[in-house]
Amino acid sequence: MKAKCSDLIAADLPDISRRSLLELAGLAIATSAFPSRAASALPTAGQSANQSKGLRAVGPIMDTLSTYMSDAAKHPLPDEVTEKAKHHVLDTLAAMVSGSNLLPGQRAIQFARAYGGKEVSTVVASNVSCGPIEAALANGVLAHADETDESHSWHRRDTVHSRRCTRL
Repeated sequence: MKAKCSDLIAADLPDISRRSLLELAGLAIATSAFPSRAASALPTAGQSANQSKGLRAVGPIMDTLSTYMSDAAKHPLPDEVTEKAKHHVLDTLAAMVSGSNLLPGQRAIQFARAYGGKEVSTVVASNVSCGPIEAALANGVLAHADETDESHSWHRRDTVHSRRCTRL
């Protein structure tokens, strides 16, 4: 039996949806529209390498600041700063757990569960796995749903705002 040409072509191609085809086409167009990084880094005629990158000499303040910032990773934090940071983290986690029982927190968990996304992130105080953006939003709402944290006294006024937003 003789095979048709269309059968041979269809057998060799993977299953591609219209959406993935359009995504690939958009990616191809976008990458061809921008010059490659290597080509854009080359200086043009009559231009030094620093001028082509848009670099200028920095002033003494910026030089001091950048040196301080780059050296900061080499120095340990003071013990009281480390302890305060641990306190803030635990305080926020406790607020998230207690906030999960309130209406704003429950709505945030419902949103994350319903919206889904690629299951790579978790929502605190629940069994929900979802995308990182959805988890960040839900966890942020949980942290502000019940302002029982004592880290900042000015947070108390956010409680009314977060509860009001969930009703909209």
